Amino acid sequence: MSTWKKRARLWAVVGIFALLAAAGIFKLTTIEPAERGGELGAQIEAAQALLDGAQEGNAAGEYSWNALGALRHALESAQTLAQSDSATEEERAAAAQALAEEGARFAEGANQTCLTPQELQAAAESGAPLTRTLSVEGAGELTWSLPCDQLGEAAPVNLQVVAGGSEGDEIAQLLAAQAKEGSSFALTLAFCHNGALPVQADLSLKTGGETAYAALYRYTGGALEYAGPVQAEEGALSFSLGEGGSWVLLPATGEEAPDQPSREGEQPEAPSAPSTTPAGGSSSTPAGPSGPSSAGSSAGSSQGAPSGGNSTPQTSTVTVSIVCTALLDKLDQVDDNLRPYIPQNGVILPPTKVEIQEGESAFEVLKRVTRSHRIQMEFQSQSGYGSAYIEGIGHLYEKQVGSGSGWMYKVNGTFPNYGCSQYPLKDGDTLVWCYTCDFGKDVGGR
Repeated sequence: MSTWKKRARLWAVVGIFALLAAAGIFKLTTIEPAERGGELGAQIEAAQALLDGAQEGNAAGEYSWNALGALRHALESAQTLAQSDSATEEERAAAAQALAEEGARFAEGANQTCLTPQELQAAAESGAPLTRTLSVEGAGELTWSLPCDQLGEAAPVNLQVVAGGSEGDEIAQLLAAQAKEGSSFALTLAFCHNGALPVQADLSLKTGGETAYAALYRYTGGALEYAGPVQAEEGALSFSLGEGGSWVLLPATGEEAPDQPSREGEQPEAPSAPSTTPAGGSSSTPAGPSGPSSAGSSAGSSQGAPSGGNSTPQTSTVTVSIVCTALLDKLDQVDDNLRPYIPQNGVILPPTKVEIQEGESAFEVLKRVTRSHRIQMEFQSQSGYGSAYIEGIGHLYEKQVGSGSGWMYKVNGTFPNYGCSQYPLKDGDTLVWCYTCDFGKDVGGR
């Protein structure tokens, strides 16, 4: 064979290998999306881009926790399927279609039914409650009533409510696992407002059907927490809440509702309802009764909260707030790691209307309201004094801003001289928990 032919054959072989190499590189660069799931991979990327670009908030055009949660759930399911070696092409195609539909709903699901801070401020100045009525598909007609005369700092409010919501399946599974009587008739409502409302809301729901609901529960951390009773009058259900999230109404089942408040460290048990999470917290550092909490949270000589007995108690209402305004003048003395827990206006919980049972104490109301609003609270039961000592609220603890700092409480402007678990509240009382930096002198105490 001539030298020329040998060289020609060599160049042909080299060319073939070059083409194969180029094809391999082309395959690596162009088939990568298919290896990630083809159309499913593209939809996963699109859904993630939607989440990354969404602004969470309560103003019009922003996104609620419920909308974000629904898309996140769909995205997580799609990602799990995409990573599965056993998934068929049909399953991947169906998952891609479902995620595309959820993405389309999300893109059109920004907040629309909202109140502006200006609307709330105008209502506060007029002194009249701000009311709005909307239709909730699958639940009925819901009327919001916001008593803006109790308004703290005005902020946007997202009024949208969805039956079921993004946590609806989790709640249904929890109820099924508990297998409690009446649980199959539970009504789950997703209040789409993110976080705490600027003022406690009174709600009235006309269901057009079932109205025999007796108790309201807050879903949080994979558990249901008892939040209070539900009143049924003239075909409407009435209840109050202070924050958004998933709330569950459970019907009466023929058993009597709880007729006395919880004791220190105990969770009130409502009949025929899912198990609840424990209240408050436990203390690892003993606190004596001589600190600031002594004036408002320490010892007394006997238990003062009467038992409800066997009769049905009368429902009363008190107004509760939690403030640390005294700290605003002491910020230079506050450790940097504490400052994120101090609101700019010093208000941890604005004045909030709370229904109480007869004889319920200031401590029991604090324990319940911090739990329902997801505000951290830690206390120590002092068996020797028959009382409870409040160590910290909202991650602000005693003696963090000097030896005279800690939590006190006042009722109707007066600081009681005995423990918070000894003080039974009555209808119309105003309960304020306040942080002092000077043994109460800076918050009106002696």
